[in-house]
Amino acid sequence: MGIGPFVGVGSEAFHSVSFEAGVDWLVPAPSVDFPFTFAAGGYDRLDEAGARQGVLGEVLWGSRGYNFDGHYDLAFGLFVEARYALGSEREEDVIGGVAIDLSLFGYPFLLAYQAIVR
Repeated sequence: MGIGPFVGVGSEAFHSVSFEAGVDWLVPAPSVDFPFTFAAGGYDRLDEAGARQGVLGEVLWGSRGYNFDGHYDLAFGLFVEARYALGSEREEDVIGGVAIDLSLFGYPFLLAYQAIVR
């Protein structure tokens, strides 16, 4: 179990970009290797309608590496996020999706490089 800060960048169908920050709470699930992560924080979203700021809450279920020797943990999982926009236009959004660690896309290239070098 652990509590700590998070920072994220996301996109919805590549038509918008959002920057998020807040607090994560990692809760191990009994008898499986896929813990739950609960998050709360704020966001700044930019799309064709303009910029919006708001608050969010998220539940993620999936793989989370336990790296005791460094600061980086590999993550992959399914999530549901609820957002509430503050300001003149009140908006409520519920978003579901797959969180993919971008470093996963580099693994085939690293594997090929190591195969060539050795």
